[in-house]
Amino acid sequence: MNTKSFLTLAVASSLSLLPISPARGQVDAITNISKAGTNITITWNNFGPGPPYVYTVEYTSDFMTAPWTQVTPATSPWTDVGVLSTEAIRFYRVAPNDPGGERTFPVGFVKVEALANECTMMSVPLLWSPPGTLPDMRLADPAAGNLPIGDMLADALPPGGGLLTAPSIFKDWDPVLMTYREKAFLDSTTSMWRDEAGSVSGMSFGLGEGFWLYTTTLCPNPATIVFLGWVPMDATISVTLVKGWTMFNWPYPTTLELKYSTLRHVGVDGDMVFEWNPTTGTYTTATLAGGRWLDSGGGLSTITFVPGTAKWYLRMASNAVVWFCTRPY
Repeated sequence: MNTKSFLTLAVASSLSLLPISPARGQVDAITNISKAGTNITITWNNFGPGPPYVYTVEYTSDFMTAPWTQVTPATSPWTDVGVLSTEAIRFYRVAPNDPGGERTFPVGFVKVEALANECTMMSVPLLWSPPGTLPDMRLADPAAGNLPIGDMLADALPPGGGLLTAPSIFKDWDPVLMTYREKAFLDSTTSMWRDEAGSVSGMSFGLGEGFWLYTTTLCPNPATIVFLGWVPMDATISVTLVKGWTMFNWPYPTTLELKYSTLRHVGVDGDMVFEWNPTTGTYTTATLAGGRWLDSGGGLSTITFVPGTAKWYLRMASNAVVWFCTRPY
């Protein structure tokens, strides 16, 4: 990879079609989602009629088009055996065996692959927000060490000695100083995320906020990052696009083609979106012209927002603008 260019860049089962937000309501009962090998396990508190408590686990790979597969009966903790060996994304919810019962808020996982000795544009696609807690999107805490998101990123990565000699994260581009305002590396002494000065990193992530993950030659090729958490259920999420360069993503864990997004109503002619390809070391671009996102040949862009990834937005106007994104599910 071209490190210099990177650092100076300004550029029993059944099927159901039940919607994610059923009219019968939702409950905050899933207490944990965890990974062990290729297995995913979800745990929940009892709810609905009982005892005895009998539940159905429902899962899907796509809120928008895929049906929910139902597994019943199911008890907590429930394990989806081997799912990480075959699936890149899956969401789960739990329902009591009661026709009028409520379902839980959904949780899930998203896998993102990062090539060794390369830079990959990423975003955190899910909230770490167990019941009764505020979302905690930090890498680490001085008292507690790595937090869940920090562990998710570190799990597949061997630590090292410092920035660019260890797996490293760079975010928030400063166009004046031509550097990133926030940096962190996975320290080999403690296996904790630390900032450039060696202190425990205070970096945190917002939905729709992008960052670079740099991997070393010692990393698996590819390294598979598995993000776990709760599906964002906010009716709207805002993404701020500053003058110049912003690393960003569609903030909900669904795919969305750029050409169909409301981003065309937010930008001005000449604005650009850049999609990095770590395999070729090149960008695919789209330019806004007359309310349409066009590729370099003048056709409609095929760039697509994918959960866990990120793009660059180059804003030509002199002011920042907010992209208000509406929950699609």
